[in-house]
Amino acid sequence: MDCIRLAVGRYSGSVIPAGADQATFEQLNRTWARDAKRVYCQGTPMRNTDRATFVVLSEISAKDKNHVFEYSSIVVGADAASYEVLQPIAKVDDETLIREYARDCERVYFKVHTIGKIRVVKSADRRTFASLGRGFGMDARTVFWEGYKLPKCTPVAWRYLGHSYSRGDTRVYYGNWVVEGADPATFHVMPAGSWARDANAYYQRGRATDPRELLDELRGLTVVIGTVVEASIVELGALKGCALVVRCDERLSGEGIESGGLFEAKHFGLLPTDPARWLGCTRIWFCERRGPALEPQGWRSFWPIEQRAQTEALLAEL
Repeated sequence: MDCIRLAVGRYSGSVIPAGADQATFEQLNRTWARDAKRVYCQGTPMRNTDRATFVVLSEISAKDKNHVFEYSSIVVGADAASYEVLQPIAKVDDETLIREYARDCERVYFKVHTIGKIRVVKSADRRTFASLGRGFGMDARTVFWEGYKLPKCTPVAWRYLGHSYSRGDTRVYYGNWVVEGADPATFHVMPAGSWARDANAYYQRGRATDPRELLDELRGLTVVIGTVVEASIVELGALKGCALVVRCDERLSGEGIESGGLFEAKHFGLLPTDPARWLGCTRIWFCERRGPALEPQGWRSFWPIEQRAQTEALLAEL
């Protein structure tokens, strides 16, 4: 079975770099390692680091007594003593990008994995700022997505809807863009990629769209409610993920599996995934046929069971 592959990270692997001291070499995470004399970023020795005070903060960030590092680059102007990476205030189960907020004694910072440089989040209040996961963050006055303000959205009114969608009192947002014409009262994210709908229209990536493409795609899929009964770590080169065995509890549409039947899913992400958190997890799975086997289609194929009503309403339109 082909695997579901999200993305290839920048992890340099576990091979000890040439010239490193094998007796003292240790991998600190997928980005950094060290031996008795040096610090390594993705297998390459780093300059301008103080090994004795070097601390790993995340897959992206580290610091020593003198500098903050974004991978092997120094974050100019950042205060090493106070710099901290902000973890999301709630657990994020479906995160697939490393999207990171951080702060020091003066500023808030944001970074998306390998895209661009760490940047300052302008006008953010570092004292009240919190990371919400999935690229969202807020301070006492403003909501941000990937470091950009959501127009006219207050933290009190803000609600996460799914994918990159959220809402305020009178507006729906895709990322930090206003979804023009969307009705916040009836707007909901659909269990298929970046699709959503309200009482008046369908939307893809925040724009009103003809739904025929979505409906045609779903007609060829088998949709089941399934529970994970086995989970294990798998590796593909330097990339780690979970291999899941899913039991079909109920088929909602399509063919190819009966209640009690099993199918496999491999979930690869930028972060090693904990298999234990998947065991017993019941989700809605959108699968396609690959020869005699079912395979979940893409990484957005496993949706919360709480979205069963929306899923059934969508399938009724096929």
